[in-house]
Amino acid sequence: FNNMGFAHMQLRNYDKALDYFISSHRLDTEKGGAGAAKTATMVNIGVAFQNLGKTEDALYFLNMALQTRLQQNDWAGASSVEHI
Repeated sequence: FNNMGFAHMQLRNYDKALDYFISSHRLDTEKGGAGAAKTATMVNIGVAFQNLGKTEDALYFLNMALQTRLQQNDWAGASSVEHI
């Protein structure tokens, strides 16, 4: 799902990208996914919302990703800026 979302982000189909990212996040949550992949999905959702002009939604998911990285002691991930 994340790769499909990324492809749609490149095409600037942000609504479609968001659908794929949310599907990925839902699957991660249902299957107990964790770690960097799940956090990257939260960042991707945040960036998609940002590109759609939905800043509050973007901040919610970006903050979730940050908090997850801090809980995992992923200091490099917490301090990085990701580009998709």
